[in-house]
Amino acid sequence: MAIKWIHLLLLLLVFSTISNGNHAHQWVKMMQLQPATRRFSQDTAAHHDPMFENYLQFIKEYNKSYNNIQELNYRYQVFTKNMARAMLFQKHDNVTGRYGFTKLSDLTDQEVKSFYAMKKWPQQLYPTKKANIPQLNSLPQSFDWRSKGAVTAVKDQKRCGACWAFATTGNIEGQWYLNKGKLYSLSEQELVDCDKIDEGCKGGLPLNAYHSIMNRLGGLETEKDYPYVAKNGKCKLNKSEEVVYINSSVKVSTNETDLAAWLVAHGPVAIGINSVNMLHYKGGIAHPTNKDCNPKLLDHGVLIVGYGEEKSTPYWIIKNSWGTDWGEKGYYRVVRGIGACGLNKSATSAIVY
Repeated sequence: MAIKWIHLLLLLLVFSTISNGNHAHQWVKMMQLQPATRRFSQDTAAHHDPMFENYLQFIKEYNKSYNNIQELNYRYQVFTKNMARAMLFQKHDNVTGRYGFTKLSDLTDQEVKSFYAMKKWPQQLYPTKKANIPQLNSLPQSFDWRSKGAVTAVKDQKRCGACWAFATTGNIEGQWYLNKGKLYSLSEQELVDCDKIDEGCKGGLPLNAYHSIMNRLGGLETEKDYPYVAKNGKCKLNKSEEVVYINSSVKVSTNETDLAAWLVAHGPVAIGINSVNMLHYKGGIAHPTNKDCNPKLLDHGVLIVGYGEEKSTPYWIIKNSWGTDWGEKGYYRVVRGIGACGLNKSATSAIVY
């Protein structure tokens, strides 16, 4: 019985910790639901649930709040399933990847695809030429465009499946910096609202976005002038405030050595990836198996900004758009050279001159 009450007190402590400001009403609801909360706590304690303490920590760390005890219990079941998969990934990862709960760990796969990735990778609608791969005498052992001023701060797409827009702007930000000498933080919301080829918060493709920018929008405004609101809206494009344009686009090679050569010579590259491994990623160099992370099932747009090697393990440095409270301050390191999670299947770039 003492254990049951300890679990109850821990649960209430968590909710009292997170229930401030806008979350105060949640605390009132939870106080009204104390009998149900007690049953939930006693049930988990009685079964000696190994996930319970993790769930409490997760709620506290990410300031989670739920409307009622039914939702609390449902999210706990989802969390448990996600943690089981995270432990499986940890078991299969033979490098330094670390897995556990992230801020997405109380979401179902369907919810993740709806809000943070895409249900499927869209089809390319317009022809695009292949990139000419530069013939370098040798590749640097490591390379990182962040240290060279070509990458803006990590952004957060929130509950809107506009990852494709963040990959697109990230690529164009780098291209403009390398060719014009100025780094702008560009507007994803302009693409969400005004790119009618793609589908805003329901998904899109960088290659299609490049086409839309060149043939309809004309360019992109800054984040400041056209701020992100994480939902579809009416197009408010002001062409007089556009600060960048692009001239064309290319598809980069699926060969990862060629991809690295292109990145070194021309800047960050927009890619598609299967996000399932990323959902549970905490840090280190991820080494997902094809069984755990099918390379054919792309569902998320991200940006390769560099690469490196650690203890003889080559890796890519990938900028994500899930905020700095995910991964390695918003970044994902994943093994390089094996097409992990399909990251080499859809590498593209805008061209600026």
